[in-house]
Amino acid sequence: MNFAELTALNLIADTELPVEIRSIRDINGRLCINDKVPIPIAEASALYDKGEVVNLSDENGINLGLIYFCSYKRNFLIENLTEWEFIAYLSEVDVDSFLHENYMYKYDYVIIEEQFYSDYLSKYYETSALWGGFVHIEQSTSSSFTKKITEVTAIDNISLPTNYHKDSVTRAIKEPFAFERFLKKYHLIELLFDYDFVENIRNLGTDLKGIGQLLSDYNSKEINRLKSVVSNRVTDVSKISNALNRIDGYMRQAETVFYDYGKESNPIKDIDKFKDIMALGGFTFDNVRSHIGSVNTTAKYEELIINVACYWIYRIRCCSAHNKIGEYIFDSNDEEFVAVLGEGLIDKIVQQLFKV
Repeated sequence: MNFAELTALNLIADTELPVEIRSIRDINGRLCINDKVPIPIAEASALYDKGEVVNLSDENGINLGLIYFCSYKRNFLIENLTEWEFIAYLSEVDVDSFLHENYMYKYDYVIIEEQFYSDYLSKYYETSALWGGFVHIEQSTSSSFTKKITEVTAIDNISLPTNYHKDSVTRAIKEPFAFERFLKKYHLIELLFDYDFVENIRNLGTDLKGIGQLLSDYNSKEINRLKSVVSNRVTDVSKISNALNRIDGYMRQAETVFYDYGKESNPIKDIDKFKDIMALGGFTFDNVRSHIGSVNTTAKYEELIINVACYWIYRIRCCSAHNKIGEYIFDSNDEEFVAVLGEGLIDKIVQQLFKV
């Protein structure tokens, strides 16, 4: 409720409430109840025990307030709420739901003593992610884009060769953001190259003549290692081209990531040829052949598709992982691009890489 709604309810000194309300004030648009100011939290670190109340103090040990993870409370009785919890409840419940049972909190809260509220805003509010592992509603810039799964196809004969691969794929599905999920899936490919390297050394036995070539391959550029892993395992290029064609609708990001910040490893360096192919309907043998004369056989077309897929994956990986001058840095506005194109592409590749 807002200040006007709470004032209209005449809650002060109401003996039927579970908590005595002594004062209700408005401080620049934010409620202050019983000299305490509830500030909603948008997201908090998984390191918190959400069942515990956390004391919040400054560097001198002065207690500023408390952190309550109210959104994790289930099946609670309103009459059993503490003063601090009831203040958080008043700040978010709407008038029609007031004092109704089975209420569920929308947010977690930092509740600050009024005397420290001004200091909290000026000194701590903007940097809470660094010192506290949480961000407030107004600070949160995370994307609201969510890619809904509506249909699943089970794929047989897939094998993850090591526990490292199993751990990485498990972490990927737990990540809420597309950038981190993409990186975890990319790690699967990196691990596969290392796995191949170890297996190839093992297969040499006592014959060490091939060790030089193996070491050369291992120390080659990452994009080349990526191509070697993918080209040796992908058997259905049509699924890869279909995934590439999901770029339609994301051409602005594609031009930025693949061309404005592009690299020499781009297999289609001429952006006009890329645009022309997409304007015809995307990657098909006929569309590509009509604009790239060297692609005149099915084998060369499939090689190009694999090279384009690897280049796109590698560029998305760099933009997700690197924060440095000279690299495009993804922000929340790019999450849909990564979720739809990036994840869609890397999923189709990874599914083939681990098929036995």
